[in-house]
Amino acid sequence: MAQKKQVDEMDPHTDGIPMGAVWERDDPGTQETTHETHSAVPRDADEQPEENTSRPEGETEGTPTEGVIVPKGTPDDAVSPKKALLQDVNTKLGASLAAWHTYALLACHKRWQTIEAYVQDPDLYEEIVTEARAEIRREKAAVAKRLDKAKIRKDHAQIEVLSEELDELKKRAPSAMKMDALTLKARGGRLARQLAVPAAVLFGPVAAGIGVGAWWALLAYPVAWGWLAAQGHAMAVADGTVTVTEEPAERARELVGQASVPGDVPRDVVVGATEAENLILGHLSEWETRTEGRGLEGVVPGTPTVDALGIRVVLTTSGKLTLELLKKKLPVVRAALSVPRDVRTDLHPGEVGDQAVLRIRTRSPERDMAWNPRRDGIGVDADTGKPVTLPKGRKLIAGTSGSGKSVLLRVVMAEAMHSGEPTVVVYIDGKGEESALWRGKMRIAVEPEDIHQVLSELARESLDRRRIMQDKQIATWVPTKSRPRIVVVVDEGAEVMALDDPEDGLDIMAPLRSLGRTGRSRCIDLVWATQKPTIGAGIDSQINGVMDVRAVLRTAGATETRQVLASKWTAHELPEFGHAYVKGTGRGEEQAPVQVWDLSDDDQVTALPVRPVWAYAPDPQAPEVEQGQAPEGELPPVLAAALLLSEGADGVTGHDVAAACGLDLLDTQKALRAAGVKAGRFTNGSGTQVRGYERVALEEAASRYSV
Repeated sequence: MAQKKQVDEMDPHTDGIPMGAVWERDDPGTQETTHETHSAVPRDADEQPEENTSRPEGETEGTPTEGVIVPKGTPDDAVSPKKALLQDVNTKLGASLAAWHTYALLACHKRWQTIEAYVQDPDLYEEIVTEARAEIRREKAAVAKRLDKAKIRKDHAQIEVLSEELDELKKRAPSAMKMDALTLKARGGRLARQLAVPAAVLFGPVAAGIGVGAWWALLAYPVAWGWLAAQGHAMAVADGTVTVTEEPAERARELVGQASVPGDVPRDVVVGATEAENLILGHLSEWETRTEGRGLEGVVPGTPTVDALGIRVVLTTSGKLTLELLKKKLPVVRAALSVPRDVRTDLHPGEVGDQAVLRIRTRSPERDMAWNPRRDGIGVDADTGKPVTLPKGRKLIAGTSGSGKSVLLRVVMAEAMHSGEPTVVVYIDGKGEESALWRGKMRIAVEPEDIHQVLSELARESLDRRRIMQDKQIATWVPTKSRPRIVVVVDEGAEVMALDDPEDGLDIMAPLRSLGRTGRSRCIDLVWATQKPTIGAGIDSQINGVMDVRAVLRTAGATETRQVLASKWTAHELPEFGHAYVKGTGRGEEQAPVQVWDLSDDDQVTALPVRPVWAYAPDPQAPEVEQGQAPEGELPPVLAAALLLSEGADGVTGHDVAAACGLDLLDTQKALRAAGVKAGRFTNGSGTQVRGYERVALEEAASRYSV
């Protein structure tokens, strides 16, 4: 049994340093005594030894030896400062490489999501079907054109052959099997193009090393890794996110800037997601709790993903819920997930019947939207980035102030100017502000008299084309250089409607309604633009009824949206400038809006090339009475009547002249314009300003004739 004894004398093995209490124990294997130091507390700091030595060689375990005195609290595995610094550098380097590796994985994930969305584009099949149908229509149009020419030549044999060919084309429809094959081919082509560069980076260096011995080509791998890491870091910085997958609850609340309320903070922070997206993703993970009692029982969300458009999640339905019913509950879904009001959400059919794809569009891809003559259509689909083209014909463009209506109208007019077929533009500017930029490029009418004049010329042109079509036995006008397609643009329809005054000889809406009803087949297209898309206030009811295509930007409210689109459309909820819903081209209310090309730069408009300005040229084959012109050298009867009625007065009204000549007002106005008299205002006998024809103007016109 060990015994404690007080050491009163100096041990020769301690170099004269008192070691305090020493414990002795009996070793059963030997008779020697082993001393174990329990504590070594020096009495004075000055008595500390300057040097310690280890046990001499040959000492046995039982023999007391000289030891090293280590200060209290020093770890047994203490390392040198240099080694500690090296370990710290290695730790920081490893952490940095791990972080940048996460950035590289983030970049790969994002790019793969983009490729997957591009290849699996659900609209691709519809686009191929639409193109196939368009090809059939083009073939029918070409055959119909050849048939019209054969009818003019009265080539009965050719007429019979072309008629049979046209009948066959009318019966033709795209084959479903062929469309599936074309879709598969298109998806394969897209995938091959997207994977070409990654495949070259993966296998190119190995092939170079084996084929030509260029082993330095393997440096492409670290370079590619560094480039991906930089891309991922840029994405994370742009999104304001962190490169971790899990955070404590308190840290997560810091990241999303929310109060410490249970259930309001996502448990997981997704790499590359924004703070708002992480909040929504957290709510998705608590779907059962947050949708309880909201009528969404049986709806199960899948694993959400975040791509260039925002959050995408597949919802699986069961029971009586269908896609249409689920669409009606979309506001409930938004409320359950706390989706911000300015974030658009929509539902699309999934891969199978009981699935729906929920899109929470928290992101808008950055695109170069500057317009140039090589751009197709009016803009691109906000989701797919593919051009959206408006067909030729009648169009309604509506949008509240500040929504981008003027920019969209500029794009429509610029596109018409650069059309592949002969096309001219007639611009009726109700406000009189925008038209100055287009001078020398199109026919412009701002003042009421100018608007009345150009509409009268368009009415004459329309009648001429109708007569020619009847003579040639054709149903659709074919634009030519002498008689091109005419795009009549009415900017700010509410102002133009306010100018209409038939009783005062300023009949504007009647010819516009006529153009709206009959202009399509005669290639005189009416484009009506207004800030007030309400029937009677900003658009005439008859014109609204014949508009084939509608491009509607943000409206002031649901009532305006309903009047120009339908109840299911949500143009009044469009949050961004320059975004429009398009109806009449096959696009539905569930599709993404169109992001309009940017032509807001006035200098870019004025820099457009000068184009021929349209003016009515009478048809030489038209009857003389229809032209309203008198034989050369003789005073026209209508002008003579106007002179007679204006004697002793400052002028005469168009109604008085029409009554005296037995003509209607429009024919009277045409005849006087043909005689060189322009309508204006004069003071009648009671001192009131009225619209009509001044005596001075009538006399000046009569002086050009030899009576």
